[in-house]
Amino acid sequence: MPLFSLRPLDPKRAGPFAQYCLPQALQEANRDGGEMTFLGAVWDQSACGAAAVRWDRDRGVLISLFVDPLVRGRGVAGALLDQLLEEAAHRSVPLLLASYVLREDSLTAMDALFLRRGAKVVPLAPIFEMDSRRYHDSRFLAPAFRPAFQPDPHIQPFSAFSSEQLEELERRTEIPPFLLPSAYRKRLEPRLSLAWVDEGRVLAYILGGESGPAAYNLLSVWREAGAPASCFLRLLTAQLNLCYYRCGGDFLYTLSAVTPEALYLAERLTGGDYTLYEEHFAQLETAHTPPLQEGGEHASPLLDNGPSQV
Repeated sequence: MPLFSLRPLDPKRAGPFAQYCLPQALQEANRDGGEMTFLGAVWDQSACGAAAVRWDRDRGVLISLFVDPLVRGRGVAGALLDQLLEEAAHRSVPLLLASYVLREDSLTAMDALFLRRGAKVVPLAPIFEMDSRRYHDSRFLAPAFRPAFQPDPHIQPFSAFSSEQLEELERRTEIPPFLLPSAYRKRLEPRLSLAWVDEGRVLAYILGGESGPAAYNLLSVWREAGAPASCFLRLLTAQLNLCYYRCGGDFLYTLSAVTPEALYLAERLTGGDYTLYEEHFAQLETAHTPPLQEGGEHASPLLDNGPSQV
């Protein structure tokens, strides 16, 4: 009977396992040096999957979990998740959290993976994915793809903000917490996030991030009641222009609709031409006490991991 095994990975030398890691996970590991765990799965001497967790104080955040379609349904994903839960127990971390964007059978399978382990799974928002080529003939957005495009002078990138300006923005009580830049700290790209600024005050913004090769996310949108009605369209056009020239051509663009207003806006922007995904959130409680070795010392589950039978 075929066997698979799991092994710890160095994200800087992931080799054949890199294809199974989300680009954000690899970028995050190389960017901020935070405490993370990467695992790879091997089937018949070939890489077949990988998973990654970021350890944040009293919780672990699953930021990547992918298994090759050729070996799905044979326990590999479950083994990766169980190994990470054991690592969480070893670290005395009580919770493992995950947010994932999938569709149809893949979404059902991921939900089942967590539910079988007693997780709470909550739907968050629909996710709209579209090809930027559909905007080339748009009456409002076509300028984003022209070489002569110039953004409105009121528009400033977040990369130009000082730390004091960012802190002031976070203190704005009129902005819902789930729309604040800090809510997207690990996914936000300051150069792709733009604000509408008038006399030094931020009246609106659009947050963006990179989700993969030639793929970008619109993460959050906020507009003050007194901001010009047209500022969002101008911010969106400027962001599309940045994405277009950053990747050297057309790209996939995704946005989530976390409010009824955002859902209406998404429907208007896409014109019905999109692929619909869903974002779900899962919360798993972990064991608090790690296993003991014979000498009474706690054993790390990542140090001794033989092959697992399917």
